[in-house]
Amino acid sequence: MNKTKSLSVLKQTSLSNIEIEPITHRGEKRWALYLAIKLAYQREEVVFLRTLESAYWHKAEGCWIMKASEGNLLALQQRYEYWEQSDYEKLKGILTTPENNSLANASSGPQGLCARVVAQPTLEDWLKVNFPYRVDTIAAVKRIAGRRYSKAEGGWLIPNNIQLVKELAGHFSDLGVALYYQGVKIAIGLDRRDWSTRQKHLLKELETNQESIVRAYTDLLIGIRYSWSTIKTYTACFRRYLEHFGEEGLAGRKREEIQDYCNELAKSNIALSTLNQHINAIKFYYEKVLNQPRTVYELKRPRKNSRLPSVLSAGELRRLFATIENKKHQTMVYIAYSAGLRVSEVCQLQTRDIDLERLTIHVVNSKGSKDRIVPLSPAMVSLLQSYVIDYQPTAWLFAGQAPGEPYSVRSLQTIFRRAKEKAGVRKAVTFHSLRHSYATHLLESGTDVRLIQELLGHSDIKTTLRYTHVSQRTLQSIRSPFDDLFS
Repeated sequence: MNKTKSLSVLKQTSLSNIEIEPITHRGEKRWALYLAIKLAYQREEVVFLRTLESAYWHKAEGCWIMKASEGNLLALQQRYEYWEQSDYEKLKGILTTPENNSLANASSGPQGLCARVVAQPTLEDWLKVNFPYRVDTIAAVKRIAGRRYSKAEGGWLIPNNIQLVKELAGHFSDLGVALYYQGVKIAIGLDRRDWSTRQKHLLKELETNQESIVRAYTDLLIGIRYSWSTIKTYTACFRRYLEHFGEEGLAGRKREEIQDYCNELAKSNIALSTLNQHINAIKFYYEKVLNQPRTVYELKRPRKNSRLPSVLSAGELRRLFATIENKKHQTMVYIAYSAGLRVSEVCQLQTRDIDLERLTIHVVNSKGSKDRIVPLSPAMVSLLQSYVIDYQPTAWLFAGQAPGEPYSVRSLQTIFRRAKEKAGVRKAVTFHSLRHSYATHLLESGTDVRLIQELLGHSDIKTTLRYTHVSQRTLQSIRSPFDDLFS
C-alpha cells in the first residue's frame, strides 16, 4: 500500500472513512485495516497514541496512523468517547468479522492464532481474556493466580496486573498463540519463561542419545543456578564439542584429545574470550557433571590480552551529553555515568530502587547475582524529579515500548553511539566506557581504590586496579627523563 494516499480520519462520523487497502508483503497479497486520527498536540496524548498497536505519525498527512484492531478501537473509545454507542458497535462488528479475524490471525503466532487481553469498563480491577477455546489454552488461563470465569462478562477474567499478563503470554506462546495487550503483542523472551521451556529450547534438534547427555548437562547448570546467559553459552559450546566427538566414549576422552580439539578451535581465529568459554564448558562437563578430578583436565588456556579501559575526558563527556535532547535518554545516560552503572543495570532499575531522601540507588541482582548500594548524585535529583513528572513511570524506572517491559539494552547502546558520533568523539568507546570513566575520574579525585571496588561491585581488587594505569593523576606524577634534557 502506498501510505502517502489520502487516509481516513476518526474525527469524522461516517463509517465509510475506514478503508481496506491491499499491501504487498513478502510477495503475498494481504489486506489490512488502517485508522487515522487528528487532534491538537498535547504531550500526554502523544504518549497514549504511542501505546497503540502499529501507531506512527504520518508527516505528509499530518495525522496518526494505526492498525484498525479491536484493541485500538476500544482504547480510543475509552479515552475520547468519540463514537455514539451504536456507531461504535458497528465499527467493532467490522473489525471482528470472520474475514477480518482470519486476516489478522494469518500473521500472529506459529499456528496463526492470537488472544487478546482487554480492559473492561465495568470492572476496573479485571481484564478479560479473549482466546481460542481449547483444552490446552483453557488450562493455560487456569494457571494464572486469581483467574475466574464470569458468566456476566461471557468469558475468563484475570486480575489487572501486567506481570500476570506477561505470565499468560508465556503460557500461550508455548501453545503457538500470540497474546495482545492494549493492541501490542506481548513478546516474551526465553529468559523470562519457566526453566522447562528454556531447557526445551536448548535441546532442540538433538538426536536421542545426545539429548540425554545435554539434558544432564543443562540440569546441573540450572540446578546450581547459573545465569541464563552463561547456561546458553556453555550449552552451545558443549553441543559443538559433543558433535565433534560423538556420544560414544565421551566420558573417557584423554586430556591430549581435548587439548587438540581446543587447539583446532584456536586455529579458526575465534576470540580469546570465546575460546576460554569453550574450555570452561568442557571442564564443567568432566569436573561437575561427571565429577572427575580436576587434575586430569588441566587444559592449557590462551594467553590473556592486557587491554586497558577506554576513558572519556570531562570535555568529551560534556560534548557528548550536550547532543542528547530527549529527557528520558538524558536521564538514562546521566545516571549511568553519575553512579558507574552497567547498561543492563540502568535498564533494570525500578522506581523503588531510587531513594531520594538517602540519595542512594539500590542495584539489584547485577552481574554475578549480586546487589549493591551506590550513591545518587545530588545533581541528578532535579532531573529525576522532572523525568518522573513527565513520564510517570510505574514499576520500571525506564519503561520500554512493550507494556510492562524495561527499556531495551540495545536501544540504549544505540543512543550512546549516535550521541558519540554527533559529538565528534573519535575514541573507541562504548556505553560501558561511562562506567570506566566514572571509576577513573573517582581515582583521579583521590577516592580510595578499595571504595571504588565496592561502588563498582568488583569481586577482585585486581579488576579495579586497572584504572590506575589510565589515571591522569598517576601519569602526571611521573617526570619523563626527556624533560631534563632541555631544562
